[in-house]
Order: sequence, then structure tokens, then C-alpha cells
Amino acid sequence: MTEHKLEILLDVAETGNMSETGRKFYISPSSVSQIITGMEKQYGILLFDRSKQPLTLTPSGLRLCSYARQILSLYREMESSLGAGQGRSFRLGSSFSIASTFISPCILEFQKEAGSEIEIDLTINHHDKLQQQLLSYELDLAAMPLPANENPLLTSIPLFRDPVSLCCHVSHPFANRSCVQLSELVDQKITVPPRSSNIREAFEQVIRKNGVVLEQVFTSNGQAAIKDLVLRNQTISLLSLILTQENIRQGQLAMVKLEGFNYEREFGFLYRKDTNISPQLERFIRFCLEKRGQIVDLKYLL
Repeated sequence: MTEHKLEILLDVAETGNMSETGRKFYISPSSVSQIITGMEKQYGILLFDRSKQPLTLTPSGLRLCSYARQILSLYREMESSLGAGQGRSFRLGSSFSIASTFISPCILEFQKEAGSEIEIDLTINHHDKLQQQLLSYELDLAAMPLPANENPLLTSIPLFRDPVSLCCHVSHPFANRSCVQLSELVDQKITVPPRSSNIREAFEQVIRKNGVVLEQVFTSNGQAAIKDLVLRNQTISLLSLILTQENIRQGQLAMVKLEGFNYEREFGFLYRKDTNISPQLERFIRFCLEKRGQIVDLKYLL
């Protein structure tokens, strides 16, 4: 069993299509089929249910794929630790919400300080997908909102809290106010995230509790898209500090306290409990914590 064959197995498991895997690895579909068949003969098991399209893993196939991910992860860790890189690379995931505002700037500053020879493979995805990638050994570490879905195989390191407040353009009448009453939103155009958003859920709870009925409520996907509308002074909204802090410094936006609305998101690092934290990965975690003003002894966390 070689690394190459394990990678092909995992790709077929992901795509459910041998032709697609063949194109990715520049081999024919028949060669992919021969590799899979060879594994099945070697272990005397059936890996895929070929009666269905796309191909689906059998219980034995699921077990082998789980082992394959662990083997490849350990192999790459060994290569990184003992090879030319000497542990100077790791795989980092980030949720969309802090990828551009925090994680990417941290990576740039960290590499300037630590040296460009340290390679960080960054994956940006939704937090549920990042958790799946952690569990399947595809990532070493992920930055995302906490608390994540509880899983006994994962553990977290708190990073920072991100308050959410009423945000408006600096020319808006609310901009110079210290606090806005809920009743004052009635004749305002306000844009909120989709109903699946925790921010929207918290906002609607406050509105219902206080019996306020809003006439002009609009929905937009993603806080970045909503921020663009606020920057054009086309709406007001509930936005996070980390998303808007640069615009506030530049005198473009203002954050105002909204009566009765107290909400903040917590972000942190998530990783598998059995992950071998390399010195460079620990150094990066420490760098990010110190950037947020958190000086901690990581030996109590890792």
C-alpha cells in the first residue's frame, strides 16, 4: 500500500467517480479501478457499492478511509518534521467571518517575523466543513466561531470575543449618538443576515420581547455584503467590530449601542485532541493570542 494509492482511494471516496479521480491524477479510469480492486483483493473486502452512482463506500470502505487519512496525516507530519522542511509547515483552516479580517493578516505578520520558509496552507470554509476536515485529518488547526458543535475528538483554545452593535454611515443621524432606542428603528431601513444567523436570532428575540414592529427589514447574505450597503449609506445594520474596525478608524462607519441588544461572538482555535502540535504550529497559536492581548501559558491548553 503506497501513499499514492491511499490518496486515490480517498479521492474516489470523495468524488464517487473513478473517471474524475483519473483526470485529477492523470491516469485512466481503468487504472483507478485496478488500484481499488487490488486493495479489495488484498484485504478480502468490498470498498465501494458499484451498483450506485455516484459510488458509495461500504462499511469496510469507511473504515479503510479512516485509517488512510490517519496514515497520510502521520506520513506528512513525519516528512515535515524529519525532512527538509524540519516541521516548518502546517495546514490551517479559517471560517469566512475572520479569514480576511484576522487570520490572513496574522499569517502575513507571522511569516515576516518567523521567516518566509514557514509554509502555511490556508483553507477558508464554513465552520461545519472545517470541523469535518479536522476530524478527517485534513487540517491541523482551524479558527472559527465558538462554541463549535461538541465533539469528543476536538478541543478548543479561546481566541477573542467580537461584539456586535448597530452600525451606520458616519453621515447617518445615529452616528453621533451614544445609544439608540429600539423604537427609533421603526422608520429606518435595516438589513439583517439570513434567519440561520445567530445575530439575527438574537436581534429578533430583543425585538419581540419589546413589542417593536419594524417596517423596513431586508435580508442579505454575509456580513461583508451588508457592510458594503452600510458604507454606501443605503442601510443600517448589526455588524461585528472586527469586520468594521478599519472602516471606523478611517472615519467611514460608526458603531452605536442599541438599547437592549447585547451580543458578541467568541472565536477560537479548534483542533483534534490527538494532533501532534509542532513547535511552529504552537508558535503561530501563541502569536495570534498575543496579537489579541492574551498572554497565556500554552502548556495548560495544548
